[in-house]
Amino acid sequence: MDNLARGESTFLVEMQEAAFILRNCSRRSFVIVDEIGRGTSTQDGMSIAYAIMRNLIAKEAKTLFATHYHELTMLDTSGIRLLTLDVLEENGSVTFLRKIKDGVANSSYGIHVAKMAGIPGTVIRDAKTFQSRHFADYSMEQGSLFTSDGPVDGPYEDRPVQETELIRQLKELNVDECTPMQALIHLSKLKELAENC
Repeated sequence: MDNLARGESTFLVEMQEAAFILRNCSRRSFVIVDEIGRGTSTQDGMSIAYAIMRNLIAKEAKTLFATHYHELTMLDTSGIRLLTLDVLEENGSVTFLRKIKDGVANSSYGIHVAKMAGIPGTVIRDAKTFQSRHFADYSMEQGSLFTSDGPVDGPYEDRPVQETELIRQLKELNVDECTPMQALIHLSKLKELAENC
């Protein structure tokens, strides 16, 4: 929760709490981390979550670390037991079974939770349409935000116009100022441009 009277954002307060935990925990500690890094850009939040996770492992603190940064499960998970909550999906409906099982979630189920919370049906339909239009090819298992295919071969000048435009847009994109949704929208547009190269 933010502290507006002191000029502290939710993210700053979260980082202050995390700093306290990291300074004071030991192998005798039990630490619960819930969605750390959600109040900033995806890139910064995921990087901070990863570093905090690795620090807690190094300190051997018993930790329950909940995150929607699914990409973290694709990195080095030594010293970590990956668990998820069991979910029953039937006929477009989701039932959270409240049972813990080994593995990772294959979806965040955000739209389903929004529906359960009473978000109007028109908004839910609009969200589903937006999701299918902009994230049709996205899957949790697909890859990591940390990976790269490496540098582009050949001189920049010899590239087709679409590829040059793709590179220009990538260079101009400031991921530190994007929300997770904006980043995914940019990624979708860049993917579309790349398919035309």
